[in-house]
Amino acid sequence: MNFRRIKQARLKLGITQKELALRVGLSQAEVSRKENGITSMDVDDLKTFANALGVSIAYFLEGPKAKAVGE
Repeated sequence: MNFRRIKQARLKLGITQKELALRVGLSQAEVSRKENGITSMDVDDLKTFANALGVSIAYFLEGPKAKAVGE
């Protein structure tokens, strides 16, 4: 799991942690913890974040060459 990719996808969309938090139904603090790898993500979290950010689940799991959907 590449937690940095959450932030990369969020920044590419031009949204804040607060806006992402609203999209995924978590607090901004919890989004921050997930972006920084402090708290883990289960399959449901991965699906939720992938849908909110417009990427595939593989985007979070694969190495640095994985691309966002539509790239």
